[in-house]
Amino acid sequence: HFSPVLKAARQSARMDPELCFLVRTLLINRFRLLLRQQPELPAELLEPDALSLQARNLTRALYLCCSAPADAHFLALGETRHGKLTRPGPAYYQRFSAP
Repeated sequence: HFSPVLKAARQSARMDPELCFLVRTLLINRFRLLLRQQPELPAELLEPDALSLQARNLTRALYLCCSAPADAHFLALGETRHGKLTRPGPAYYQRFSAP
């Protein structure tokens, strides 16, 4: 379902931050549902065409395409009881960064 979205994201010169936030939210929701159905095994135990491996690669690619605009949207709109949101720490930015 997300392959056409990834293709469009890669071809886009400017991505809409709100749309990126929505896509990323839906993407992670679907990815988590898949992992509940097919638990993630170490890569060396998976067949090259395993659904979970394909899903992880697609999720990683689309997540990375959408992250900067999605984060900008969330930081611009979100707030805590103490004021504006602060940028997340380094661990957040490592999510899906390893191949």
